Amino acid sequence: MEHPTEYALEQFVLDAPEVRLHGPEIAAHLETCPTCSNLAAEIREFYTVTARRTELNVRTAGASSRSLTLRRGPPRRPRYPTLDAIVLPGPATFSEKLESIIRVHPVASTVSFIGSVVAALVVGILISRPSLDREPSYTTLNLREGIVSVYNARHQVIFSAPWQRLVPEAVTPQDLETLQREILVVRCQGRSENVLVSSLPFGKRSRERAPRDVRFLSGSGDELSSLPIPSGRIRFRARPYDTPMEAREILVSAMSPYGATELVAHYDAGRSPNVMQRADVHGNILGEYWHFGALVPDTVDFDSDGRLEMIACGVNDLDDYRRFGDPVVALIDPRLIAGVSESSASRGFGFPASVAERYYLALPFPDAALLAGKRIIARSARRLPNGTLEVFVSGDPPDFGGQTARTIAYTAILDTAMNVLQIKPNDALIDLHRKLYDEKTLREPLSDAYFRALAARTRYWNGQSWTATVARVRHEAPASRSH
Repeated sequence: MEHPTEYALEQFVLDAPEVRLHGPEIAAHLETCPTCSNLAAEIREFYTVTARRTELNVRTAGASSRSLTLRRGPPRRPRYPTLDAIVLPGPATFSEKLESIIRVHPVASTVSFIGSVVAALVVGILISRPSLDREPSYTTLNLREGIVSVYNARHQVIFSAPWQRLVPEAVTPQDLETLQREILVVRCQGRSENVLVSSLPFGKRSRERAPRDVRFLSGSGDELSSLPIPSGRIRFRARPYDTPMEAREILVSAMSPYGATELVAHYDAGRSPNVMQRADVHGNILGEYWHFGALVPDTVDFDSDGRLEMIACGVNDLDDYRRFGDPVVALIDPRLIAGVSESSASRGFGFPASVAERYYLALPFPDAALLAGKRIIARSARRLPNGTLEVFVSGDPPDFGGQTARTIAYTAILDTAMNVLQIKPNDALIDLHRKLYDEKTLREPLSDAYFRALAARTRYWNGQSWTATVARVRHEAPASRSH
């Protein structure tokens, strides 16, 4: 394992419940790492000596009360009342721990000669101690407790705030990647320090029912500005969609030597429609791209030219009266999202067709998933070191036979011309196909030839129609755009 933090070692020495699950792992590490073993010994000695000198009864107190780094203030005070109630980091060094003891136990620390010496030392520490660096460097999400923590470059917690509570067992790796794109630490052009850009409802906002928006926050959690939410009162093919839109993922879409210049924020209402909003870092809205069907965006330098494109994965619900939508992937140039426009592959909002789409393709639907009635969606994409694009497609659990339910999925490998080179199924999809074949519901057995044929079913949108051959999206001339 990696070296545990000093905080983790402190909890281990105190046998705190927070680290008991990892206790054997930490103990094994201490047997092989002299540095961490010596530090753990110093921590044990520190608590033994300071407990005796300040008359702290550490043998009868609970582990949480014994840990100096877990002190939160008066016992009756809510743990995280608002964002303004910043949870400062606990004492990180031994000098800071001595300072903490003097503040918490001033009488016990000064009635003895040793306490007086320690108090004198702490006075010097208070005079020379530098202020806490509040420039954010990175964040962590505690899924179980619903807490987001912001750290500086010295790995000190600047503040922690409530966010929302999830069940970690239900969160997939793709879900976690999506969640991590809902809070960014960026240097915006025109600012001298990093700022937080987030759609997560921090602090008291975590209890609000207002739609989530994109906010810029300082390292102390103060709100600097926000982006306006796109209108949720929208019509698609004469049907109204009045549910308020909410911000989800946020992407840095353009940079300069002096920091980020533009962002793209993704909004939805829990279902269709979706919209991607392009804005500068000063809060000016530059364009909107509307799509009927979920599209989750990410950035990729697709052609290695140093400029970021946007790869969006999801489903096209154009005919949402059908049982299934098409799993789709769109390659979009965010610089061309201007004004209010809609995807040329999901027309119906009444806006001009977007010129930002470079490629838009529908990935194939495996026969086993189709016959079993399992909807599949393109979930995520990433560019591999060899330049190819890996797209992860998954669906609902098969729930057949009494076997443990598993998610059917496959990975599609695409080249830089968006040809689907290979389809790699997961075990659940293979088992489902074999079961249906054994039942004679499917006629074709699994083979390399089957998956080559499946890859050839990929369809490409050329701007007016679907084609079986690779095609870029052709954009209409401005004069011929329909409204």
